[in-house]
Amino acid sequence: GGELEPIEGWKTNFKYNYNYGWGDELQTPKPVIIDAADTPAGNIGNKTTGSVEEYNQSRFILFHVYTSYEKMFGKHYIKGLIGYEQEYHHYEMLKSSKMDLISPEVVAIRAATGAETLDDRKSHWATQGIFGRLNYNYAEKYLLEFSARYDGSSKFASESRWGFFPSFSAG
Repeated sequence: GGELEPIEGWKTNFKYNYNYGWGDELQTPKPVIIDAADTPAGNIGNKTTGSVEEYNQSRFILFHVYTSYEKMFGKHYIKGLIGYEQEYHHYEMLKSSKMDLISPEVVAIRAATGAETLDDRKSHWATQGIFGRLNYNYAEKYLLEFSARYDGSSKFASESRWGFFPSFSAG
């Protein structure tokens, strides 16, 4: 990100963020036999050995920019701001498992004889919006402010995806 001020009173700020994450996990469930002195041996782990593998990745992108201008004219002060922002997130996961390893020393899905399970997850969302604000101040005594946002989100149904949110204050 950064800030530019091409002329006095006019500033432009921007920020870009890209985040990529990934991970993998290997689990090796197995029986855990306990033997107490005066009770028969018991299993506190899984019924059998197995392999559980999971892979995931995610991406997040953010872009944010706004520009503002402020000026004093005698006892009159004005400031205006307008901006744009956008976010995007994507996630994927794949998980597979198989029990009954042929040998507990070789932990792999292909080295097991039991039933195989496969699961996946995918999700994504995005937001986008423009925003603005206008301030007026007379002699540090009378204040007016108008703000508004027009935002959209993929998290809502298409007919309810966008909204306009104004506000006004005086004092």
